[in-house]
Amino acid sequence: MLNNEEKYQVIFTACCSFMEVDPGKIVEKTRKKPIPLTRQIIAYLVKKNTSFIYKDIAKKIGWADHSMVHNAIDKMKGYLRHQPEVQEQVKSIATIIRDSNGLIIMQ
Repeated sequence: MLNNEEKYQVIFTACCSFMEVDPGKIVEKTRKKPIPLTRQIIAYLVKKNTSFIYKDIAKKIGWADHSMVHNAIDKMKGYLRHQPEVQEQVKSIATIIRDSNGLIIMQ
């Protein structure tokens, strides 16, 4: 069984790989596509699949505070309801994680 830090690393790596984002760019203060969406997916999946609190997730992603994580998760919930493209991206990332690590991801 993976601990929270290991789960975070698996989710982070899978998201960056699938979205074709340089992992170093995640913590930079940039809004170039697709970096913001990648950050939001990471925050959403990490919150759903670990016991990390908002503050911990914000720190890992390089955000100023926990409210950014809360906002990202709210946005992701809306995207998952109304944007089929984002739904497919999250499903694909979850499948990659499950297939490569045996970690069952909650979407």
